[in-house]
Amino acid sequence: MCLFITATLSSDANLDALRPLITQHQLEFAPLDNPHVREQLEPGEGYFHASGCHCDCESTLGSHPSSREPVDREVRRHLRRKGWSEAKIQRWLDQQKAIAARNERVARQQGGRPTPSLRQWEEALRALIDSGHTSHVGLLLHDFQGSLSAEVITVLARESIPVEELSAQYLLGLRKDVLYRFGRR
Repeated sequence: MCLFITATLSSDANLDALRPLITQHQLEFAPLDNPHVREQLEPGEGYFHASGCHCDCESTLGSHPSSREPVDREVRRHLRRKGWSEAKIQRWLDQQKAIAARNERVARQQGGRPTPSLRQWEEALRALIDSGHTSHVGLLLHDFQGSLSAEVITVLARESIPVEELSAQYLLGLRKDVLYRFGRR
């Protein structure tokens, strides 16, 4: 299981005009075609792998402990139902963190992109919105167990955030499987 940060762009987005800004902020926005996500988006909205990283497990987006609690609780509940002890669950969670760190290290050694910092995300989102080439940019964090293009994802909620309220603190609190749309008021 790996965390990936995916993004949406409004149907009015001019991707060619945005591409230099995306590159400048060390992002990729590689197009994704996931039918399970597409049916939950607005018509014409684009869906992308935002960072271009091997995985985003080391990302600081959504890393505030309170944003992970519901996911951690659900994973623990699921493993308990399977008969796992608390010690076994904790070992597995620790192993998952170690695997994610190793994967990130290997990706960097093989020329992969480093995971963007909170400041880079904040600056990139502001620049994309301020460019006038898209009315909003969405972010969706999800722990993928399979393919980015085939994973069944249910968007649990949608939140619209004025870019004027965007802050590193806000980005720390992003929750998984919630589509955050950043735009102008």
